[in-house]
Amino acid sequence: MKLFLFKNTLFALSIFTFSACNSSNVDMDKSEQEASEFIQNQFSFWENNSYDEAKNYFDSDAVLIGTDAVEYLSTWEEIGPSLGQKLEAVQDVKFEQQNLKVTLSNCGDMAAFTSIINFKGFSGEEIFSIENVRSSGVLKKTNGQWKMIQIHWSIGSIDKVVEY
Repeated sequence: MKLFLFKNTLFALSIFTFSACNSSNVDMDKSEQEASEFIQNQFSFWENNSYDEAKNYFDSDAVLIGTDAVEYLSTWEEIGPSLGQKLEAVQDVKFEQQNLKVTLSNCGDMAAFTSIINFKGFSGEEIFSIENVRSSGVLKKTNGQWKMIQIHWSIGSIDKVVEY
């Protein structure tokens, strides 16, 4: 029994040793800069009206939670068609991002972020402008590339939802 426990303990320690990151080998400043640039450039597919850029931006298993009630989308198979429709509906979209805060994992391969977004553009002949959209998300770096794995946009209610 002691030999069995010893072997299982060694096995568990070896898995932990090989699966845990060695943060001393990670350039955390570089990882944070890369993640921040990825987040700041997240609007390029909107501004370039490019479905292909959008596809490269999201992980295949990403989750998108939008401001519309129907926008809880899992995987690129659901996200792609929705974004495709939106890209067809808008033109000349410009974004302004404020208050970006990035929190990096200890291994430098995941990042969480929050920011406030203002954007405007055209939908048909109509000009639209949306301000103070709260944005949060999670990125994951795989094979040297950052990908969005979860993003959430919401517009705060002017009235209190719950009295406090």
